[in-house]
Amino acid sequence: MNNPAHSDAATGSTKVLFVDDEVNVLNAIQRQLRKGFQLITASNGDDAIKIAAQTKDLAVVVCDKRMPGKNGVETLAAIEKCNPDAVRIMLTGNADQETAISAINHGKIFRFLNKPCPEETLRAALHDAVRQYELVTAEKALLNQTLTGSVKMMIEVLGVVAPDAFGRANRARGWVKSIAQQLNLQSRWEIEMGVMLAPLGMVAVPPEVLVKAYNAPQDLSPTEQDMLAKVPETGHKLIANIPRLKNVAEIIRCQDMAYAGPNGPEIPLGARIAKLLKDLAAECTSGQPTAAAVAKLSQNGGKYDPDLMGLAQLLWGGKGQSVPVAGDAPQPQAEHEEEEAPLPEGHQRRKVTLDGVLPDDLLLTPISFVSGKLLLDAGMRVTGIQIERLRNLRKMEPIAEPFEIARVTAAAAA
Repeated sequence: MNNPAHSDAATGSTKVLFVDDEVNVLNAIQRQLRKGFQLITASNGDDAIKIAAQTKDLAVVVCDKRMPGKNGVETLAAIEKCNPDAVRIMLTGNADQETAISAINHGKIFRFLNKPCPEETLRAALHDAVRQYELVTAEKALLNQTLTGSVKMMIEVLGVVAPDAFGRANRARGWVKSIAQQLNLQSRWEIEMGVMLAPLGMVAVPPEVLVKAYNAPQDLSPTEQDMLAKVPETGHKLIANIPRLKNVAEIIRCQDMAYAGPNGPEIPLGARIAKLLKDLAAECTSGQPTAAAVAKLSQNGGKYDPDLMGLAQLLWGGKGQSVPVAGDAPQPQAEHEEEEAPLPEGHQRRKVTLDGVLPDDLLLTPISFVSGKLLLDAGMRVTGIQIERLRNLRKMEPIAEPFEIARVTAAAAA
């Protein structure tokens, strides 16, 4: 019998995994729950774990305590690792204290139900579990949206405050993929974000110092050098308390540490990668690494993880010319080169004025004042706030137009 108090908590698409070694119990459950839930069954712990690992949006797992092979506690503990969002319920005929403590500690059980369990009690428990699942997933979605929005805001601010450093970081981020593939890294988002946000601490540095650091670093005074040396720690402080960005903050804090220094192998791998790629980006005037840049950095080998330097030489140092990198955004060739740089897949080359540029357009040529002062370097994907700032600057001083961009085609965006 359906409990009207819980009638809105689940739909026919709500996935519930029921685990019991008794076939007659599974058959009875299928008859009872065929309306209101998308029921999946398993007759042993190993099968249940495989199903849970492969099933997207699995809301609830109900598992018998006593089964041959893996028991209920072991099964739910394994499912908690491979599908942590799924809410776990245990069925048991002898809910003794030892069983309860073990299940709670190892399987993070939401509720215990005694066997045999009346249909009304089971349905009520399932609806409560579905509500818990929806609460957990909604909070996670909100956290992801908040995190995404926070990072987007920081990147846009960085693009305005330190556009030169932003352009270099944007190029370096595109090279993380190739390094990660060589190292068989399953997830690279933290490293990409750490590389992208590495210059974030520059928001505390005066603009004239940033301009000098980019155009004439040899002219920096000791005081100005000290300001720039504090950039990693400032960036770390800015994001250290943002949920899920603790590792990214450590990458930013350690980005300038030399491998041959006192920390060496203790430096986070992401920070070692960031150090190499951001220095490589500083040597490259295009969006693709060059063998010359790799060779120059290799002469200062003590600064870099030797294994990572070896990968850089393998990827980009063998042919004496730029080597295309998967996922990278190509830049315009130097003036003495006759061929145009290849475009990223799904992009179309265009000449536009400032009124025609759109957010996420890739600059193929720099944007400068008519006087020659650089505003945004080639290789950057422009943001909405940068476009607004450029249009405001144009009211004060003329900007050289048109300029070349690469834009995602309608077919590629669809």
